[in-house]
Amino acid sequence: MCIYVSVSVCQAVECGQLGCVTLLLDAQADIAAKDKAGNTCLHYAAHSGAHDMMDFLVKVAPPELLDCTNNVSLLFYSVCSGK
Repeated sequence: MCIYVSVSVCQAVECGQLGCVTLLLDAQADIAAKDKAGNTCLHYAAHSGAHDMMDFLVKVAPPELLDCTNNVSLLFYSVCSGK
């Protein structure tokens, strides 16, 4: 899988494009791909406060991705977003 396709999942999440995220994941994009800072698409969703996006990603993400990635829990990101 091309890293650019996987990182674009983060971009689609950041833009709130759930349909695009679904298409990318259906095309085998890596849900665990990280940006240069080590953030996954789950970090982007938690920070944006997009509850529908978080709900979808939590359902499709592997359990090990939900625990603590980039040494910061997703709950922390969500709370800090204030949304």
